[in-house]
Amino acid sequence: MRKKVVSILLTVAMSTMLFTGCSTPTETPTSSAKEETKAAEDTKSSSSGLSAATVLDVDQLPVTGIGAQIATSVKAGGDYTIGYIAKNTTNPYMVAQSAGVEAAGEAMGFTAITQAPTTADSVEEQVQLMENMITQGVNAIIVHCADSNGIMTGVRKAQDAGILVLTIGTPAAEDTFLRTGVDYYESGYTMAKAVADKLGGKGKFIILEGPAGASNAIERLNGINTGLSEYEGIEIIASQTANFKRTEGMSVTENLIQQYTDVDAVIACNDESALGAV
Repeated sequence: MRKKVVSILLTVAMSTMLFTGCSTPTETPTSSAKEETKAAEDTKSSSSGLSAATVLDVDQLPVTGIGAQIATSVKAGGDYTIGYIAKNTTNPYMVAQSAGVEAAGEAMGFTAITQAPTTADSVEEQVQLMENMITQGVNAIIVHCADSNGIMTGVRKAQDAGILVLTIGTPAAEDTFLRTGVDYYESGYTMAKAVADKLGGKGKFIILEGPAGASNAIERLNGINTGLSEYEGIEIIASQTANFKRTEGMSVTENLIQQYTDVDAVIACNDESALGAV
């Protein structure tokens, strides 16, 4: 039964991620490339405070297609209930993840429970929702953590009850059954390099950071800072949190471009705060 649940959860995890994004296959690295990759992972580990993740090739999972077209032949084959807890209901990404879990439940034959805190990004409410799901006797809980440390109360209670915990994006502070997401450090690094190259390797930059307690925000910020540090002509004139929110992205950017009248670029740690900046 546990193996069946694990297969279902791997597939559901792909559904929640791929319902809202895409992944690109990579070539098998050579020995020297593997050594370089290992060194880069060690650097990312020390800069973010997290150990390098074990990467599972998408081709190994029982799914076809990407995004909203993802499909699977995996069926529940039993009475399973899987809960999903978003960070909020204001970010379209979170709304799409909820839809992914519900779509997976319909396709695979398990009961899906999707919830979110009434106060956006409240980790305290996320813990309460986890406790409620534990009481309901769910088989597994998927949570997009608002805070890595704050979620641990709920994680420990679920694990003590024998319930598998999966995290999306921001991981819990301690290991859970599975964490899904992209390489946030690499995405930040790539984004920074693209903007820097667009400006010819010089200019004054503002960075809109993510929530202080979100590991994926820290990872992406580290990648951005590393990328920009490779250009002598680039100056980071301000780096301030916008908490992954569109409204704060707008207000923080408004304040900063009044304070700093000579700005060449704004880089945000997520899409919602970037749209606010625009």
